[in-house]
Amino acid sequence: MKIGEILKKYWFVFLTGIALVVFVVVYTVSYVSNLEKTVNTKTVDGKDVIFSVGDEYGYADDLYNDMLEDYGVSLAYNRYYKAVVNKAYETTEDMTTTAANAAYYYINYYGEDEILEEIKDYGYYTIDDFNQYFIDMMKEEQLFKDYLADNKDEFLSLLEAYKEEETPVYVQHILISVEDVQEVENEDGTTTLVANMTDEEKANLEAVESALNIDNFAEMAAQYSGDTSSASNSGIIGIVTADDSDTYVEQFFNGVYDTEVGTISGPILSEYGYHFIYVTAVSDDELYSSDDFYSYVTSNDTDAMTKAIYIKGNELGVEINYEKLKTELDALLEEAE
Repeated sequence: MKIGEILKKYWFVFLTGIALVVFVVVYTVSYVSNLEKTVNTKTVDGKDVIFSVGDEYGYADDLYNDMLEDYGVSLAYNRYYKAVVNKAYETTEDMTTTAANAAYYYINYYGEDEILEEIKDYGYYTIDDFNQYFIDMMKEEQLFKDYLADNKDEFLSLLEAYKEEETPVYVQHILISVEDVQEVENEDGTTTLVANMTDEEKANLEAVESALNIDNFAEMAAQYSGDTSSASNSGIIGIVTADDSDTYVEQFFNGVYDTEVGTISGPILSEYGYHFIYVTAVSDDELYSSDDFYSYVTSNDTDAMTKAIYIKGNELGVEINYEKLKTELDALLEEAE
């Protein structure tokens, strides 16, 4: 099996917190350890026996060798990865603060005991280790973003695929908030949104509709937009892609792709009020350096992340003494050349 195939679940672990392979290994190790404490084990020919059937023996050494054969690459890579990212980047104050906030959120949501039970499955054993988990993730992201920046030619084909599949555009909007928007059923069974507007809401809508243009969009957003997260920042939403249909309300998302690039839409009613949407094109350079393209690459070329870490590890002189892992990583580089 190729290293990329072996590690696909590994990268999913770090994105979602689900560690199937590592869980199996840690559980097995814990199980064997508990057997030693609770069962009167014996030795045969100098080997620890974990079970026997008649004259047939199950040896701890055999279990260890089976585990190493099945899971050794993933476990070894886990530790190698941590060594590389932590040698490549210093831990900054911002990283520490961000990690502490993230850890605090998850601990309060799931509980400390459950967190500790989960994080041991992939090599973290205390609450301080949980903070380090997030720090490692931030360093991993920075390492791969640096690799993307230094190896642009390698990913141009993926950039073209991303543009074709995701049709990214850059979006700003102004929301004229309407408190009372009702969904009314039509005779044919369809529904229509109806805005029951106050005099103030009507005045805001008329003011924007009568005066809005590209040159004053940022000013009008700051003055009138009810979207407090973007109003003071020129109404900027950022890059929107075809994959974002579940991120935004239907009327807004459809409005984005119904609006011609370089123009501003008319008022589009959603459950929140009326949107004026300004759509512009995104340059290749902006797309390439965006978080959205980073996510696209890591989702569609999992080998790229592994390769980037191995290349950085070689640059930093991080040696691999587990020959099977080294062979797999060397083969990955050869395939990419």
